[in-house]
Amino acid sequence: MTEPTQSPHKSAGHQRIMRAMRNDWNGIVHAARHDPALREVSIAVFALTATSAFLPVPVIERLLLAFATLLVLLMEVVNSAIEATVDRISSEHHPLAGHAKDLASVAVGIAVVMAGLCWVVIAGPLVLRWWG
Repeated sequence: MTEPTQSPHKSAGHQRIMRAMRNDWNGIVHAARHDPALREVSIAVFALTATSAFLPVPVIERLLLAFATLLVLLMEVVNSAIEATVDRISSEHHPLAGHAKDLASVAVGIAVVMAGLCWVVIAGPLVLRWWG
């Protein structure tokens, strides 16, 4: 069995890492300029993640709040990628295209519910105590 050869267009080592970081940055800039949903979710995620860092709860609970909140952003990125891909393939309406977009949206909704439950369970008691 022969080993697969690396494409001459692919880089290795630190060059690959630098290219990946450049692609990440390009994605962030594109989302900030052209995707209102990602922009709004990013602002909310940043605010909630920052808030979780200062809550008087154990570190593992802060981590859970941050990860659950970041999961919403992750799923919104995946949702936007699926929508862009479907739109690139065809602009005409097709039931499968709609189904793909709907399922990606469901994934975002599930992540929102998961994050919301984490916040209610962990931060909810603190809020109730503060309101007395």
